[in-house]
Amino acid sequence: MELEKTLRKSLLKDQTYFLAISGGVDSMVLLDILLKMNLKPHLLHVNYGLRKEAATETDFLKKYVKEKNLTLNIKYFKEDKFTEEIGRHFRYEFFKENLTEKSILLTAHHLDDLGETFLMKVTRGTQLKNLAFLKTQPFGKGTLYRPLLPFPKEELYAYAKKHELTYFEDASNEDLTYTRNRYRKEILPLLKKENPQVLKHFYQLNEELTSLEFPKLQGKFSLSLYKLLPENFQKSYFDLWLKEEKLFFSPEEKKQLHSFLNKKTYGTLVLKDKTLQVKEDTLVFFEKNPQEILPFSPQVLSLNTWVKLSATEKVGLFQENYPISWPQEGKCYFISIYEPVENLVIRHPEQGDVIKLKKEGYTKKLRRYFIDEKIPQEIRQNQWVVADKFKNILWMIPNGKSYLSYQGETAKMFYRLIYINTSMAKEIIC
Repeated sequence: MELEKTLRKSLLKDQTYFLAISGGVDSMVLLDILLKMNLKPHLLHVNYGLRKEAATETDFLKKYVKEKNLTLNIKYFKEDKFTEEIGRHFRYEFFKENLTEKSILLTAHHLDDLGETFLMKVTRGTQLKNLAFLKTQPFGKGTLYRPLLPFPKEELYAYAKKHELTYFEDASNEDLTYTRNRYRKEILPLLKKENPQVLKHFYQLNEELTSLEFPKLQGKFSLSLYKLLPENFQKSYFDLWLKEEKLFFSPEEKKQLHSFLNKKTYGTLVLKDKTLQVKEDTLVFFEKNPQEILPFSPQVLSLNTWVKLSATEKVGLFQENYPISWPQEGKCYFISIYEPVENLVIRHPEQGDVIKLKKEGYTKKLRRYFIDEKIPQEIRQNQWVVADKFKNILWMIPNGKSYLSYQGETAKMFYRLIYINTSMAKEIIC
């Protein structure tokens, strides 16, 4: 079925998924497809206690997860007053509480839900920028994704029948005192009778409206979010991020980048002037192909002096209030140092290096650190590091953390250690 094919393309196997599960046909179909893909989402279920059948549905889910070896978190609604809006707020706050960093919340919203929501917003009155029903959006600590949005409910029923799925029909969906039910039972069927393609047209219009909403998604680049987006929105999202980071690529390089990002969850892509590393759901750009960097002899970091690393890179150790001579362009990274240091050197990694992770002496072999952080082999040998005379690595340039930056309650800043790469931006960013 097209339903299964589409989900297999859009859902990656190396993500943490949460699934909003009611026991209805929509969420049970989505769950069945996920299990067929060998994905085991964490299930989130809300019991509002408004119907006598609610306890039966919750009990069914408890037994189901035991059989399938899944996790289920249940939230019971205990407030005195209930409205559709109160219920929605209660539900989504519960979902936010459970989401972990960079995880994805799946909901089983489908094409009929889109049509109902669209009509309700237009009738109630809304601005154009708020009309879109986003398929993907940032949510809590992660991302909310509605993978069934392109599919009408009748396709979900067909799937459930074919695979003999058990599901429950919510009797309250027949209650016309609820606004959504009136649109579902009376208004939308009339529009379908007028034009059987009306839901398809709603979806196409929603795609166009989503592009107007898209600037809300900009910020720190998220590879998991990028991969959930339609192709045209991937390009928009990437372009917005490049603009924010002041990075510039030719159309051909962008084509290479999009192809690479859609295939990889981590790894390295070497371009003409820059090297891209995919790491921890985000992107890191290096100045050039690491293989082209010339050999570099270790150099002592003299106080208040720049050390030239390459044609576009330099590093310096400066006292807190020293007036620094900044370049006109480039991107800078720095750490503040809250303890006295001496005899620091800038160099590439050497055999026997250890990285010092805590002041108390907790260290790790640099080789093991590279492996744990999934830093590609071709980047490791040309990684810039700041080390002391005992071969302790104190800072991995540019994105590594340093225990020297730990700021206690009475800490005094002694120095700033600054790295600048003039090829990474058209104006100075620090």
